[in-house]
Amino acid sequence: MENFLEKISVVAKKNGVTTKSIIETISMTENGFYTAIRNKTLKISTLEKIAEYLGVPVSYFFEEQEKSVSQYVEQNSGSVVQHNGSGDVKVVRSIGECERECDGLREKLNVAQTQIEELKQDKMFLQNLINKK
Repeated sequence: MENFLEKISVVAKKNGVTTKSIIETISMTENGFYTAIRNKTLKISTLEKIAEYLGVPVSYFFEEQEKSVSQYVEQNSGSVVQHNGSGDVKVVRSIGECERECDGLREKLNVAQTQIEELKQDKMFLQNLINKK
């Protein structure tokens, strides 16, 4: 699994993220993460979260033959990518991250719409009070 940690580091560096941010995203402690790698007890579900966060397929961590990160990004339709014109590709964020952000924004929008409706009702109530006087 040392190779596994190296692969995480390579993709993380290419994506401009730290191993610490990955560990936080998967809700593990640093000690727990490194112990799981050392003892080869990392859960598949955790590995899936890491792969999604990094924008690579889970198989990336198990392949013997190395492919460049750019090759995986090109093959992975589940990522939002950025091309810089010189042939380099950077995973900006995964589709899963974008979907979570959209869900959060939808929730905020629903709260705002509820507040608007409540304000409209308050306005109508106050107008009725004024009209009665």
